[in-house]
Amino acid sequence: PYTTLFRSGRYDFIADKVVKISSEFLIHLNAYNLFNTQNNPPLAIVHAYPMKVEVAMRKLGFDSAKFMEMAHDFSPDQVWTFKKGIETVDYDTPDYAINVAKALSERKLVIVPRHGIFSFGLDPIAAVDKIAAVNYFASFMI
Repeated sequence: PYTTLFRSGRYDFIADKVVKISSEFLIHLNAYNLFNTQNNPPLAIVHAYPMKVEVAMRKLGFDSAKFMEMAHDFSPDQVWTFKKGIETVDYDTPDYAINVAKALSERKLVIVPRHGIFSFGLDPIAAVDKIAAVNYFASFMI
């Protein structure tokens, strides 16, 4: 059961529980706006905090190359996700929003260490499926 938080000119913001709008929201809204100015078709973007991914990344010292190696070994059928489909973007950098938008435009999942993951799809369910797949394979690393 999702709840529409509010609608803006371009987006419907939904959540699976009541959330407080924070200063981070404006940063992420900036990333979505940058993404949507790059001639991309409309997509659902989901920002989640999958715990197994977070624990696996923490265990690996947030080494995204090592995460990719291990994830690829666990999922030969998930080439779209693991071969070139994940990018790690650090949150506290000046170009954070630009880097998130760029990775999404390249059809990559974005892992933000200690902050969550961004996914995309034709609808929210498709976007969540990608997160669920990554979270599932991360469970083998913890």
